[in-house]
Amino acid sequence: MLASCLGQVSIAAAQTFRGMTWNLRWDSMADNVTIAQSMAALNGTSIETPASYYPDTNERPWSQRRIPVASQVVFEGVSLLGFEEAVVRQVDDLQTLLGSEWDHRGVGASITASPLATYPGLVFWKKDLLQLLTWDTFWLSETPFDVGSKAPKAGNPRICTTARFQAQTGILTVMVTHWDDQSDEAREIGASLILHRAKYEAATTQRVSYNQGVEPTHIKQNLISILAPPPTVINATFQEKFPVPAQSPPFQMLDLRTVSPKEHISGNFATYTGFDPLSDTDDMKRIDFIMGGSNGGWTANSYKVGTNIYDDGLYLSDHRPVFSDITLESGEFPL
Repeated sequence: MLASCLGQVSIAAAQTFRGMTWNLRWDSMADNVTIAQSMAALNGTSIETPASYYPDTNERPWSQRRIPVASQVVFEGVSLLGFEEAVVRQVDDLQTLLGSEWDHRGVGASITASPLATYPGLVFWKKDLLQLLTWDTFWLSETPFDVGSKAPKAGNPRICTTARFQAQTGILTVMVTHWDDQSDEAREIGASLILHRAKYEAATTQRVSYNQGVEPTHIKQNLISILAPPPTVINATFQEKFPVPAQSPPFQMLDLRTVSPKEHISGNFATYTGFDPLSDTDDMKRIDFIMGGSNGGWTANSYKVGTNIYDDGLYLSDHRPVFSDITLESGEFPL
């Protein structure tokens, strides 16, 4: 998700914020329940002991999940986040629930305008923290500027949303994506495009970090793909639009769990749980990441994988939210 890149303008010596990534699980059980009706159904002030805990962990409609999702964002003090797998209704609901202090950017991955078009990479931010400068989208395919295109054998079109902001310390670039769940080849193409774009951002704005959601298969290969040199040749037009200087030093993305202070790493390990009973852990995996560029200019102060289920059995998503407190440092960073 997060790609932090420091430019020439420097207003503050450092700026710390809480970043977050969360795969929301799309609105697969759509209904006509309004936000007002969801609010009216809340029973948060009750102090009666429940008849049982975790009585039913099956997936529930978005109309039951949306208010707790927004509430967790607010309670955790998040200022910048990436959502994956949202559809139009979810995007609109979250903007309404988070309020006018927030703004967002992102597009549906499909060429078809539909209420069920998914937003694989969606950036939300607090407007008092960041000022949007530019943003764009590319598709994780062999033709990344063709709207709705997808890589060979990919299940669905996938995108990466890249937004460049003015932060207090300089320029901050944010990248949010959600890789394919069907094809190794598609994931390799996506990793190559994203890593090349991150190198370009590092070379042109002097500092980078990044976040992604990955589907629950072939995780080891996906992680190697983004941390190592690109495994496949990428689109020539893409390389021309985002040129990386030949003299650029080696560059890779660093998993923030691996660089945060050990005493400030907390919460869970797995980020994907499914909607399974708590006793069924077969599908649990770590597949959602926040990463940072190896050229520096930032510090990961803490890392946490939060919770996605309440003791009434309500799963907010089949993924857990991932948080990190990040400090952007002022100054110039040699490349």
